[in-house]
Amino acid sequence: MKLLFPYSNVRKYQKDFIKSLYLNLNNNYNTIVHAPTGLGKTVSALSPILTKFLDTDKKILFLTPKLTQHDIVLKTIKSIESKFNMKIPTADLVGKSSFCPYVLVNDKKTSDVYNLCSNLRKNKKCNFYNNTKENYKFTDTASNALDEILKNNISSDKLLSYSCTNNFCAYELSLEIAKKAKVIIADYYYIFNPSIRQQFLEKMELELSDIILVVDEAHNLPERIRNILSSTMSNSKLDLISKELLELHYSGLASQVNQLKDMFDPFEMLLLKEKKKQKDEYLNEIIFDRNSLINEIERILRGFSIDGIDDFLFDLKEKEEEILIKNESSQLTSLISFLDLLKNLYGIEENKFVFFFSENISKSNIRYDFNISSLDPSIITSNIFDKIYNSTLMSATLAPLEMYRDILGLKKCKLLKYESPFEEKNRLDLIVPITSTQYTRRNDNEFIQTGKILSEICDEIKGNVAVFFPSYELLESISQYIDSYKKQLKENKEMNKDDKQNMINLFIENKNKGAILLAVANGNFSEGIDLPGDHLNGVIVVGLPLQRPNLEIKKLIDYYDEKFKKGWDYAYINPAFSKIIQSAGRCIRSQRDKGVIVYLDERYMTTKYRLKLSRKNIKISKNYTKDIREFYESHNNI
Repeated sequence: MKLLFPYSNVRKYQKDFIKSLYLNLNNNYNTIVHAPTGLGKTVSALSPILTKFLDTDKKILFLTPKLTQHDIVLKTIKSIESKFNMKIPTADLVGKSSFCPYVLVNDKKTSDVYNLCSNLRKNKKCNFYNNTKENYKFTDTASNALDEILKNNISSDKLLSYSCTNNFCAYELSLEIAKKAKVIIADYYYIFNPSIRQQFLEKMELELSDIILVVDEAHNLPERIRNILSSTMSNSKLDLISKELLELHYSGLASQVNQLKDMFDPFEMLLLKEKKKQKDEYLNEIIFDRNSLINEIERILRGFSIDGIDDFLFDLKEKEEEILIKNESSQLTSLISFLDLLKNLYGIEENKFVFFFSENISKSNIRYDFNISSLDPSIITSNIFDKIYNSTLMSATLAPLEMYRDILGLKKCKLLKYESPFEEKNRLDLIVPITSTQYTRRNDNEFIQTGKILSEICDEIKGNVAVFFPSYELLESISQYIDSYKKQLKENKEMNKDDKQNMINLFIENKNKGAILLAVANGNFSEGIDLPGDHLNGVIVVGLPLQRPNLEIKKLIDYYDEKFKKGWDYAYINPAFSKIIQSAGRCIRSQRDKGVIVYLDERYMTTKYRLKLSRKNIKISKNYTKDIREFYESHNNI
């Protein structure tokens, strides 16, 4: 069988990747691949998978964590179609929150598009849906539109634009396209969120055993799964819920929800007692016993003659449905989710979760939170990977491979690891061991010195530079001391898709004079974007993006220590270096790219940290301006 590979040249290591994956597919092994930027992961995975399964009844699901990565898959499939003069039906799926013409056209902002959609359809108030389906069947006009759309593999953006213009429901059209497709590009949630997966498989008329799964940027998967199985409820959220209920004249339920705030009182007392015991006035978290919270909630509910959380949940869900008929979203949804998880935990052992109570003090108020956090993503993933026909997980930062195999619970699995295909001479890797973002070193003098070093390095690197910080707080604290002739563009937490793209466009527009992108590791710009050639000539990683060792992280360390004897690495060190390597990887995106990558923190000097950077030719230097100049002198064509 001829390999469906669309390009005339095969990159270094690419041939082995393709051959090894094809062999694993034949032997029905799952595959985890660490493949650095530039190796060509997407085509290296799709070529053997399509070659093997194109003429079978298996469906290929290509999952990515970000919409920006969908276009890469679509372009790769179009290249294969062009080279081999064939048609590979492909669907580009996104969630309703990004794919609802009603929301877009009517300029609606809702956090609960699914409930909005359900109620609009039920009450026949959505013209987009009404024009697309009648009595659960496609209308004649929608069927004719589908015939035209199916002639081309179009992106979700184009389908949404077409649907807005022609009054169709983009989501319903996309699901029908997906039914007829061989390849479906979608978000992780379509398979790994239990409720979404069930609905999706039913609509597609699929079983997990019908699916060949590709998970791109798979280093994100463990945290995404843990978030699905986690929930938080605060006293301030209960205030919002109670206020919403009163405004809608549900005074009885509002009173019950307001009374629930009493459940915080005994835990506040426990926290205060622990502060005194440890003589630590800044202590803001304590572990709580799940049953103690359930008992406290049920004690409060009995005051309203309500028999337990299950009956209360029934009342909440009933009122939620009524509210959603009147409004487009409801604050009640968050309380329902929290109580559902607290009461049921999906039938999972309690030791796979951590329950902690936290105090958050701001200038305006004190907020208290009950937090339920999952410790084990394999709760969901292990069962899925057991049932999926075959799976391939890949990323440029899947080292150590054994960690992802272990924590995701994959069995019958082969591990593949490749080096970067790019010439080492094209990049300068520098450790600058002068300052540190270590917590004990955080003060104005350290921030001023770090800003001065960043200014000098940014001015020395020709063209555009991206600087990645461990957090938004450190970005703000240090960036005020950067003094450069280059234009500074700063990421913020509230950026949407358009804001992000506008900033990238502005960054590229300033490439001749040079611009500085100030961003956060694991934020909007540290992965999923391509800035090849002279769009980005240097990356500086400031500090180490280690998570604050709060109760959740400590429990995660303990859990992985008990399960794998590698708690510190699996829960704390390796996730930080995944972010570091992802950030550094923005710089060199092709064989012709040349650039400077700087790791600015004393801690990179330690052997255990330096080895995790996986760089052969990395230099420790305090004379960084001289080293950068010499690098450019050795590449006069830059």
